[in-house]
Amino acid sequence: MNFIFFGSGEFSWIILEELLKNNYNPILIITIPDKINQQGKTIPLFFKEKVKKLGFKILEPQSLKDEKVKETIKENQPQFGVVAQYGKIIPKNIIDLFELGILNVHPSLLPKYRGANPIQNVLYNGEKLTGVSIMLIDELIDHGPILAQKEIIINEDDDFESLYLKSAEISKKLLVETLGLYLAHKIIPKAQDDSQATFCKKFKKEDSWINLNNEALKIYNQIRALSFEPGCFLEISLKNNQKLIVKIIKAKLISKDVLNINLGLKEIKKELYLMPKRGFILIEKIQPLGKRIMTGSEFLNGYRQKIIF
Repeated sequence: MNFIFFGSGEFSWIILEELLKNNYNPILIITIPDKINQQGKTIPLFFKEKVKKLGFKILEPQSLKDEKVKETIKENQPQFGVVAQYGKIIPKNIIDLFELGILNVHPSLLPKYRGANPIQNVLYNGEKLTGVSIMLIDELIDHGPILAQKEIIINEDDDFESLYLKSAEISKKLLVETLGLYLAHKIIPKAQDDSQATFCKKFKKEDSWINLNNEALKIYNQIRALSFEPGCFLEISLKNNQKLIVKIIKAKLISKDVLNINLGLKEIKKELYLMPKRGFILIEKIQPLGKRIMTGSEFLNGYRQKIIF
């Protein structure tokens, strides 16, 4: 059956690769245009570079409202579509072109965490359970009926990278399984309970800064949610009356309960710890602004004499 794939990131590639392994070959791939950095240099998309090597026909519109997009889709006569990390809202006049609708792979247990960045959001909020949902899209964000769901347990040491890959692995298998049943008319779509809906927080720059007046658990959840992107930062006072900004890359929650008087970084047995108002956190990887990523011990070797502990 003819289908069109919408995607743009690494998550998209993992899903598409599994579809190809199971003989689901799209007649067209719709992605987003390459990004341009501040220097005006084009940054090629990982997903698009992978797809190009396979020789698929690619469409990369600035907007799906462009009439040429509608005409191209109509010409290809797709029976269904698949969306995975595409990043744009698909308008109703485009959805209506697909005889069997468009299936969306969403990494949360809908109706919880509708919207962008659900993996970051569940970590930031300290959730113990998440999952993936295969749904049919409508004109609202992550609102359409559910075809299948699978739960994922969030371990205390899960961070964005580990949960992202875990979600992608489960999603790709669930999609292939669900697609076979759906195309065979063996699944009845189930409407979401809107009364239970929650929506993803859109993170701002201020969310990236660590506040030592927060408890260790809240800071730890902040680090594991945001360290990959946009980053999690701490300002440190130096002995020369200057400030050093560091990015916390990887950390481990050691205690939730110990009350601290002196807040900030502390060296214990040649290891680096973050001491907020309550509890403490082991810093495993850290990056001073403009420098390389290093372990907590390496950071101490270079900055021990400069920091006010």
